[in-house]
Amino acid sequence: MKDVKITTTSGFVPRSGDISPDLPFAVARSTHGQLPVYSRTANGGTRRSTIVRRISGDVDKLAHDLMVVTGENEIRLRYGSIEIKGNHTKTVQQYLLGQGF
Repeated sequence: MKDVKITTTSGFVPRSGDISPDLPFAVARSTHGQLPVYSRTANGGTRRSTIVRRISGDVDKLAHDLMVVTGENEIRLRYGSIEIKGNHTKTVQQYLLGQGF
């Protein structure tokens, strides 16, 4: 059988089987294949935060891992998302890619 290469409109090619089954959490990609990591600005640009969405499983474990990776102590757990104080979008994306998401 011939190998089939799947791509999306954004050019994302999904990984096959690289996610560790031992991870207690999962982060689903968007419909366009992007990681759901966003930056947010509030208070006229003086307050910045990073938001991770589409989380399932042990959210507390992911929050703890992100606290270690970013060095931030202020992390809010919200329904279905995590908000980290500061702009850590690239760091969080690199961490999630390293975990296989």
